[in-house]
Amino acid sequence: MKLLIHFILLVSPFIVFANGNEFTGYGIISGTISTADGQPAAYVSVTIKNTGKGTITDNNGNFEIKKLKPGNYILLVSLLDYSESEITVEVKENETTLINIQLHQTDAQLKEVIVRARLNAKYVETKTSESLRLNLSLIEVPQNIAVVSNQLMADQGLISMTEAIRTVSGVQKTYGGLNDYSLIVRGTAISHWSLYRNGIGGYWWNQQEDAAMLEKIEFIKGPAGFMSNASDAGGVVNSVTKQPVKELVSVINAGFGSYNLMRLTGDFGGALSKSGKLYYRFNAGIHNQDRAFQFGKALRYYICPVIKYDFNTKTSVTAEYNYMWGRTLGNNDGLPSVNGKLFSLPQNFAVADDKTSRLIVADNYYRIQFKHNFNDYWHLNVQLAYVYGKWNSYQVSTNDFPVSNDTLYRYVNFDDIRNFSRVAMGFIDGKFYTGKKIEHKVLFGPDYTNWNVTDPYGSTWGEKKFGLYLPKPDYHINPDSLKNFQISDTFNLAVKSLAFYAQDNIKIAEKLIVTLAGRFTNILIDVPNSDVPDYQKKTRKNVFTPRAGLTWLFTDDISVYALYDKCYLEQTAPNFEHKRFKPLTGHNLEAGMKSFFFNKKLGLNFSLFHIVKNNIITSDPLHLGYYIQNGQAISNGVDFDLNGNITAALTVNANYEYADAKITKDNDANLVGLKNFGTPDHSGNLWMKYKLQKGKLKGVSFAMGYQYMGKRSGASTDNPDKTKFLPTYNLLDAALGYNNEKFNISLNIYNITNINYATLGYFSTNADEWRYTPGEPVNFRLSLGVNLVQHKKVK
Repeated sequence: MKLLIHFILLVSPFIVFANGNEFTGYGIISGTISTADGQPAAYVSVTIKNTGKGTITDNNGNFEIKKLKPGNYILLVSLLDYSESEITVEVKENETTLINIQLHQTDAQLKEVIVRARLNAKYVETKTSESLRLNLSLIEVPQNIAVVSNQLMADQGLISMTEAIRTVSGVQKTYGGLNDYSLIVRGTAISHWSLYRNGIGGYWWNQQEDAAMLEKIEFIKGPAGFMSNASDAGGVVNSVTKQPVKELVSVINAGFGSYNLMRLTGDFGGALSKSGKLYYRFNAGIHNQDRAFQFGKALRYYICPVIKYDFNTKTSVTAEYNYMWGRTLGNNDGLPSVNGKLFSLPQNFAVADDKTSRLIVADNYYRIQFKHNFNDYWHLNVQLAYVYGKWNSYQVSTNDFPVSNDTLYRYVNFDDIRNFSRVAMGFIDGKFYTGKKIEHKVLFGPDYTNWNVTDPYGSTWGEKKFGLYLPKPDYHINPDSLKNFQISDTFNLAVKSLAFYAQDNIKIAEKLIVTLAGRFTNILIDVPNSDVPDYQKKTRKNVFTPRAGLTWLFTDDISVYALYDKCYLEQTAPNFEHKRFKPLTGHNLEAGMKSFFFNKKLGLNFSLFHIVKNNIITSDPLHLGYYIQNGQAISNGVDFDLNGNITAALTVNANYEYADAKITKDNDANLVGLKNFGTPDHSGNLWMKYKLQKGKLKGVSFAMGYQYMGKRSGASTDNPDKTKFLPTYNLLDAALGYNNEKFNISLNIYNITNINYATLGYFSTNADEWRYTPGEPVNFRLSLGVNLVQHKKVK
């Protein structure tokens, strides 16, 4: 608590100096560039004539050129193929010269700017999204943050959030199908609390988003106190939905593919009032398909309207609603190996049919955001959100019984999860100076989360029934046997947390950045289950998690950094001695380098990490059904990400991670050295796309993709066989496409060599066989898109 008080006292005086503008004897040119209709002009080149200094505007049309000697300068402003504009600017010592530039175009030219901007695909982000709260250039953030753009997902034909994890290093899926998921980041599982949408998180269960409703996905590797009240050490994932725009957007895409895949999505936006103050975005889509295994079917759709109103140039409010619904029938999870050999069963083998195994999910997401700019340096951001989701399922699965006389015995799970989350947060970010060489960028504010989950559940686990004769399987299970499913119990969990976060990014002499931050959290966890002992029903804690980083800026495009960050997560489980378990605590030590190349068209991230997790809970070997605590796991490794344009024609997305993640301490000596379940030692991906820029074939593109997954531990703390690893695999993909300002078409082919591989799996010591989920055989997706705006004639 004392640390928090000292930190607040350190931050509080910042506002007093908010209008202080002391520099280093040099000056700064800062401004905003907009199109003729008042829209922010992104990617505009701004250079100083006869010098090597320059920059490009960000998504909001903002730019800044620093460290200029006093005098008169001529700015050269150019956008795409348009003639340059020359603007004379006077720079004064210790002052920022603010200018606003509007690009004057004819109506036809303006439309062409919009078209060309869309054709000039964006792959690289230079700044954190608004929902990450930091309001910093990525080059100045002392942490590996990988951003996946909508354009990159479209290039690779990806249609769901979890398919996008191939585009970043060190992220693997550990559970889930088309509608739900859980992840491992840097060799350690991340909690439900660490999965966000537009900065809103804290739900027990997450339905994964359709890729077409997203603008980008941000993968924050390692703890992120600026986002999360309580989380694991692996990281945070933030999905950013498409937001309102004033320019007219009207795009329809249709998709077709293997297994009767059919998709239709629409993206619409523009002004709703003549003044342009009220504008919107509306995304909707439907997706239907069979599956690679027999009886498998899937249907999902989403509706995402969002509107924004600008009261004036400083104040706005945004209201957003997302509705997602999905249903899957049948499944092929947990296929058995035969005599220890994987892939012995046919590729289309199923564990369950479409009459008795089904999952229905729905997600309602409401968000209101209020923004106010006090001035050019200080901003207020407030968000209120409510999320309600459901997850209802009968799922037929395999268990640990061995295959007996060629018969695979199965069990049935029933769940009816209801999840509620209420979030309120507010923060202020700003900039001021102390002395001539010290710049402060600060962030501070509270956030409140109140969420709960209820789940009546039941299972036939342990009962030897629902046999499936492998040589000639009869999939029929009488649905009547599931109508009166016995409910074992109802799981209930409620969490309330109130937290305050504060951070100061201190830049010294335009080179050294010292990041000091901390989060104070008061958290109450209530588990009112009938089978939970009184000593575990309620837990209230006050926790302080510090964060400290160092960044050295070689240039505006190259930096190196070091970071120390802590995390914690409360844990509840049965204890034979009737004692409350300590929370999981941990820290991340990280060092790395970031760089942008080719006028910020290509981005690179390289980092080394050391993650420590303490107080891990494992099964009690002496008392069945109970747990003990004295474990520690460490994950050491290196990750690398390269993304963007090498040339205007050549795009690359490459990533690699090495992770040595294992248990290092435990009461059970057999567990020490056990690799973290599902974590590969090596993993990597490569995607290269070449697009013709001239000639009759202009707009035609070719792409190749490669995925490598190293060996993954198939053992767990319940079955600690250190010799069991899922086999490595290599996948090859390819794509062919064409696009212009009116039309686009792309064909993506996956797993060209049609290899057998396991996406998930574990080794059952009871059955002495593997249980695994096979990956899809060779398949294709065809996408057709039309930009309806471009079909309108310009008068």
